[in-house]
Amino acid sequence: MKIRTDFVTNSSSSSFTLMIKFDLVNGKSVEFYAQGGSGETGRIDYFDAEAIVNVSPKQLGNAKNVDELIHLLEEGVVDGEDEIKIFDESRPVESEVGAGVFDAYDFVIEIREKIKSMEDIESITITGNEENYESYKRSYTYNLKTKEYTGTEEGYVLEVNGSNGGDLCFDDLQSCVMQADLSMEDDGEYWEQDFSDLTTITIPDSVTSIGYSAFSGCTNLTTITIPDSVTSIGNFAFIECTNLTTITIPDSVTSIGDFAFSECTNLTTITIPDSVTSIGDGAFSWCENLTSITIPDSVTSIGDLAFDGCENLAIHALKGSYAEQYAKENEINFVAE
Repeated sequence: MKIRTDFVTNSSSSSFTLMIKFDLVNGKSVEFYAQGGSGETGRIDYFDAEAIVNVSPKQLGNAKNVDELIHLLEEGVVDGEDEIKIFDESRPVESEVGAGVFDAYDFVIEIREKIKSMEDIESITITGNEENYESYKRSYTYNLKTKEYTGTEEGYVLEVNGSNGGDLCFDDLQSCVMQADLSMEDDGEYWEQDFSDLTTITIPDSVTSIGYSAFSGCTNLTTITIPDSVTSIGNFAFIECTNLTTITIPDSVTSIGDFAFSECTNLTTITIPDSVTSIGDGAFSWCENLTSITIPDSVTSIGDLAFDGCENLAIHALKGSYAEQYAKENEINFVAE
């Protein structure tokens, strides 16, 4: 995984920044912050070419001791294609601008002073942030106490491996989603990101639709926050999210795609907002623990096998509504609201 601190398509420097933060159980923190820039700007930074980060917060948090943690940092955070170690005691990092020397090893010294054992650490966060072009931010946190691995995603995705700017994606987030297509407002811009180990996700307000298979198979995902900007949930968007227990569909959503929540076996109740007009084929099929779904009068289309395999389900809706008709035709328990 690379965090570009320059743009190969633009000779001017970016304002991409890297932050590594250890929040401690005593309420204090140990932080490293670096901003990249090209030599022609006259800036002095840790990274004159690109920061390459090959170690995730979870991998750091699973270190056996502080020595192993520091070793992972030394090996996992480097500068440029030559992979010059940033946190190596033998080499203070000197800017190519020539205006001074920065010793990034100070971060290691502070870790040794303030962290005596892994039990002193509450959580570890790695954040990549780009403010020069469209705002972009990726931040991932691993909590050593709860074992939660959470992430927040904001702004436009810059190309994989940073060919048009910074990106932040770790190896332990790559087994779940082949392509998470969360459509954006601006002419087909979209995320292409993997979420396999994350337990919670907050989608940014810039997203207007959750695309095809966006979170399919994310078996560790328990909660997700969908913003009011989203108007549609695409086909297979959350299929096989077997640990998803809570989801709130905002009033902005008008359609729920085919098999969108199929095989979400830990969902027990769902409320469909008044804005929704259609529910796709198999949308909630094989949600085995789903016992109650409230469907508003606004829904005028429910696809085939939408609730197939939901043996204990009751549809709650207005008497005389399309939902009542669907329930009767498909021999599903109906409760008049």
